[in-house]
Amino acid sequence: MESFRSTFPNGSKITERFEIIKSIGIGSLDDDVYLAKQLDLDRNVTLRILPKGSSTDKEMVARFKQEIKMTAALRHPNILATFESGEYLGRLFFVTAHEEGEYLDKFLEKEKMDAKDSVKYTKGLASALQFAWDHNKILHRNVKPSNIMITESDEAILEDFGMAKATEENSQLTMVGVTIGNPQYMSPEQVKGETDLDCRSDIYCLGLVLYELLTAKKTFQEKGQVALMEAHLRNTPEAVTITSPETPLALVNVLNKMLAKDKNDRQQSWEEVIKDLDHSLNAPKEKLTINKTNVPDSGSKIEESENSNGNGKLFIILGVLAFLIVIIIGLIIALFVKQ
Repeated sequence: MESFRSTFPNGSKITERFEIIKSIGIGSLDDDVYLAKQLDLDRNVTLRILPKGSSTDKEMVARFKQEIKMTAALRHPNILATFESGEYLGRLFFVTAHEEGEYLDKFLEKEKMDAKDSVKYTKGLASALQFAWDHNKILHRNVKPSNIMITESDEAILEDFGMAKATEENSQLTMVGVTIGNPQYMSPEQVKGETDLDCRSDIYCLGLVLYELLTAKKTFQEKGQVALMEAHLRNTPEAVTITSPETPLALVNVLNKMLAKDKNDRQQSWEEVIKDLDHSLNAPKEKLTINKTNVPDSGSKIEESENSNGNGKLFIILGVLAFLIVIIIGLIIALFVKQ
C-alpha cells in the first residue's frame, strides 16, 4: 500500500506566515504535528497538518474541520487554545498555542501521583470539560493521558478535541454501529455505540485518567480491543487501594462513582464531580461506598482489614498490661516471703 505521509523539512514556510522549526509527532487524526514560528506575530505555535492524500477521505476531513471549529470556540485555562485554520498545497492545517511541559502518559511511565496532586489536576480537567459541555454541548470523547499535558506552570491542559461531538449539531461523523475512540479510554455507552451521549460519558473517561494518576496503572489490563471494550461493560477494576493504600477512602468513593457502569449511577454533572473532588481530601474518615455496578471487593477487604488491625492492637495492649500486672504481683509476693 502506498504511503501518503509527507513531512515538511525544518525551515519550510506554510502560507508565508508560519515557519516550521521541527517535527513534534503524529496527532490523533493521523496529522503531522510541528513546532513552528508564526512570523507576523513572532511567537511559537503548534502547527497540525493533515497528511498528503487524506483529503480523499471525506470522514477524516470532516473530523479535522470539526476539530478546528469546536476547539476554536473554547477559551479556558485548561484547554489548549486554537488560533486559526487554513489550507496549504491541498492540505488542511490548523494552529494552536504551543506549551512546554510533559504529557501525562510519559509521566505515568515513571511514577504515580499522590492524592493531592491527582485531585488538583483532575479538577482542572473537569473544569475544562464542564466549560465545553455547558457552553457548546461539546464532548471530548477522547480523554486520555496522551492528550493531557502538565505544563511548566504546573497546570493540566487538555488538547485534541479531534474526537469531539457537538450533540446540538447532530454530528454525522459517527454512524450508527461505528464507534470512534481508543478502547482503553471509552465509556460503556461508547462501547455500545450509543448516539445520545452526554457529559456522563466524559465523566467516566476522566475517571479512567484519575485511576491512572493514583496507581500509574491502566484501569483494565486485557489484551486486544474487543477484550478491552468488554471490560468496560462487565469487569471491575482492581481496587486503587491495593496499589495505593494511602488513598483516602473518600477519594476512592468519588472514583468508584465516576467509573460506574450505569451512567445513572455516576455523578450527573461536572459541578457534582468537582464538588465531590473538593470534599474528598477534606472529608472525615468514611466507609467505602459499595456501588452495585462497580463493586471493589478488594477495597471492602481493606476496610475490614483496618477494623481487624484496630482490634488486634487492642488485644496486644491488654496482653502487655496483664503481663505487667502478673510481674508486679509476683514481686510483691516475693517481698512478703523474704520478710
